[in-house]
Formats: sequence, C-alpha cells, structure tokens
Amino acid sequence: MLATIQEASQRKLRVLNLGCGNGSRGHFIADHGGEVVGADTSAPVIAISRQKFPACHSIQGDIYVLQDTDMLHSFDIVLVTELIEHLLSPK
Repeated sequence: MLATIQEASQRKLRVLNLGCGNGSRGHFIADHGGEVVGADTSAPVIAISRQKFPACHSIQGDIYVLQDTDMLHSFDIVLVTELIEHLLSPK
C-alpha cells in the first residue's frame, strides 16, 4: 500500500511511526523508500532502534507531547500499530 502511494506521489513519503518499538517496521518502510521518524516512550527500545536501524530517526518521549524538532513538521502517513493496548489512558 505504501509503495502504491509513494509511486503516485512520485516522491519520498514521510512516515511518523508512533509506538515504534525496536524500529523494525520503520526499517521496512525506509528500505522501500520512505523517510521514517519513530517515537516511543521506552528508552531501551529507542536505543535498540537507533543502533540497528540508523537510517530511521528515533525519538524517545511521550507520544502525546513530542518535542518540536526539525524532524516533526509534516507527514504523509502516521503509523500506529500495536500501541493502544500499551496506553494506560488513551486520549
């Protein structure tokens, strides 16, 4: 699906991956031409993501209050998978 969207747009898609965990999904997307920013609250998994998949930008922090960095301006797709069950009180 992402490849079809990217082909139609004729440019690299920017994807925000909330609850990115160890970064494997983001890495898959980056390998297929996407620009990925992943965010997760867990410092240990962000460290793994940064080490294993340096092509993806990984941010450690609360997904509700992400710091405004140059990476966080606009995205074509926001990916949220297997996250809701980990939130104590979803907003």
